[in-house]
Amino acid sequence: MLEGFPKYGLLGLFLSSFLGSTIFIPLTPELFVAGLVGAGVNPLVVVFLASIASLLGNLVNYLIGFYGVEKIVERFVKREDIKKAERIADKYGTIGIFLAMAIPLPLPVDVLAVIAGTTKMKLRYFLLACFFGKLIKYSFYAGIAEYVVHLLLPS
Repeated sequence: MLEGFPKYGLLGLFLSSFLGSTIFIPLTPELFVAGLVGAGVNPLVVVFLASIASLLGNLVNYLIGFYGVEKIVERFVKREDIKKAERIADKYGTIGIFLAMAIPLPLPVDVLAVIAGTTKMKLRYFLLACFFGKLIKYSFYAGIAEYVVHLLLPS
């Protein structure tokens, strides 16, 4: 089952992480992270690349919010997701962004990046919160993949 992941490799991981982190395309890069690690690709490389690509995708979202491109947001994001994201951003700020990005569930948290841009959150705080949150999230998936592979295919 894992044979197909190396075919798309790190480029597939980068693209799925970048595009899946924008508000435009609902992808789950977590599958690529787990699949590549399970197929034997270095977990540190996989986690770091996925985190950087996800950060860049969320930077696109942040800039959309920052420059007030409401028409784009309204077209790709449900109103209730926007309201939830606004509540989290208002209540928890940078820590909320970090925690939401770190939760190891494929949740639509990327709209928080739009809200962070809309509220003019300091870019450096947003980037740090997003990067380290995604780093933790993808590390979790890579760890689970390593564990499962070693469990199923003992040395």
